[in-house]
Amino acid sequence: MSEIEDYTWKDVPMIITEFGVWNKPLNGIYSSIYNIEYVMRQLAHTNTQYVGAHEVSNKYYPGKGMGNVVENAFENKLKIETDTVLTGIRRDLEGKAYKIYNEAVNNSEYLYHVEIANNVQVDGLKNTKVNGMFAQGYKGSNGYNYLVVSNRSAVANQYQINIDEKLLKDNLSVTYIAADSLNTRDTEIKEIQIKNGILSVKPFSLSVLKWKTDSYKLEQPTIYKATVEKEGVLLKWGAIAKAKSYKIHYGTDASNLSETINVPATNTFLVNGLHPKKKYFFSVEAQNDEKISELSNAVSVTYQLPIKPEVFKVSRRDNSVTLFWRSVPNATSYLINYVDANNKSIEIDTDNVFGYRIEDLKDNTNYQFTVTAYNGLGKSISSEKEKVFVSSRVPYSPRNVSAIHSASNSIEVKWHPNKEILPNTYYNVYRGTELHEFTKVASGIKDTVYVDASIKENTQYYYTVKAETEVGESNFHPNIATAFSIEKNNQVKIQVIETQKEGYLVKVVLNQLKLKPEDSFGAIINNVSYLNVEHIKISGIPDAERNKSFQVFIPNSKVKVNSKYAIKAFVVKGGKQIESAIVNQFISKN
Repeated sequence: MSEIEDYTWKDVPMIITEFGVWNKPLNGIYSSIYNIEYVMRQLAHTNTQYVGAHEVSNKYYPGKGMGNVVENAFENKLKIETDTVLTGIRRDLEGKAYKIYNEAVNNSEYLYHVEIANNVQVDGLKNTKVNGMFAQGYKGSNGYNYLVVSNRSAVANQYQINIDEKLLKDNLSVTYIAADSLNTRDTEIKEIQIKNGILSVKPFSLSVLKWKTDSYKLEQPTIYKATVEKEGVLLKWGAIAKAKSYKIHYGTDASNLSETINVPATNTFLVNGLHPKKKYFFSVEAQNDEKISELSNAVSVTYQLPIKPEVFKVSRRDNSVTLFWRSVPNATSYLINYVDANNKSIEIDTDNVFGYRIEDLKDNTNYQFTVTAYNGLGKSISSEKEKVFVSSRVPYSPRNVSAIHSASNSIEVKWHPNKEILPNTYYNVYRGTELHEFTKVASGIKDTVYVDASIKENTQYYYTVKAETEVGESNFHPNIATAFSIEKNNQVKIQVIETQKEGYLVKVVLNQLKLKPEDSFGAIINNVSYLNVEHIKISGIPDAERNKSFQVFIPNSKVKVNSKYAIKAFVVKGGKQIESAIVNQFISKN
């Protein structure tokens, strides 16, 4: 953590995700132990705000393989509700490790420092020996305290648990996973009871111990749904363990929720007696005979009909149309209305979403769609009618748009056609000086390149491209390409890059800019071979006069093998960094 703070700032917040063991021989029990120990070690940093692992996506799997059911439906064009294809779940060893660990970390307020006497030793990197066990204590908020112990060694041992140098004599419940060797790929979660605070740590194991305390608190509830019903506002919140009842606080002033209702141990309640067209604020607290929780998050609802929704995007693909609309306050759900090819009025209740795809429409046919919001008081005014021509001739978007300066006064825009290109497809080029604010600057292009010669100096441009046929444009544009125009007298310009035995020499010239003794300058290299946002700054060496040019030497040690680096020169004057206008210089090391 100190190294991170050295190049950022003191007490920098830390968020960690995407970690684990990817060495196949170590997957299984070792990976399970490693992942939990990694989380524990990171939680020991006071800077840590969040440690996230992908539990559902890669630690829980379908219990039954039902892929053949889905594939059969796809091949035979059968409709199935995939939510009804029951598979159950199974946990791998990492999932089991998190299952037993999460009880401790999710029900605690802070960590205890734990020391292990006579810690077992295991092989570390570079022929070193390191501790094979790690332990962490947790002050629980649910009437239990916890101790989590990991053992990455093949050695079993027995320990007496002391708290503040006093023997822990309470009865302990221990939940653990363990294995005889690293070859173990699966094992079951086991539970035992121990007395007198003596723990037997098994080889290759993760153990979670807990014991009762008199200290607990009622968790803060979370209101996750508030809907306008005919008789009032229906609130739903997450149930709190040990809560015997709840108190709802509400009112028309967010700072003064003067009205209260006591409700039994349920997590849903209809608040009635509300005034039409007034905005109400609601909060909930949990309570029992001993404690009262903190107030929940406050939610606001206006007791009235929802306003008219606005459709902001329509996309077409073969025999389907997808509508996107802006959510409106106080809506419980949305209705889509249209007339089908047989002149039959169709109404679809979409639930509380902001987009919906209508399928099985007729090719080469005009349709009109409207969207209406509703709640318990009734329906809103319908949206404006959306006229849509359904056609299988709607083209796919092109791919990989790029924008590169071909000269000081022009930018060359290129793109790749989609693999499934329709006959008689041409392209429209869009340009803007703000992201997602585009104006069409060229249309009817049959090629996959366009040269924009109408650019202004010292202006940043964004480009994108859409495909078009006789029925209209593609639904979406692909990526947005960024380009910088080149000024005739560019202030910072890389003149040449010389490859030398020990590295690379970058020569930079300055136009209408002079260096002062207090200025800093150099080059920025960025590895563009990977999805990488890290850049490396290297200081420059001034010329003899120290005001019109400088050089930067990039040693081989700064450049990785099989990587390509983009280079920009920079000058910092008065805290403001001035960079070379375009990144078209590269170095690579094979």
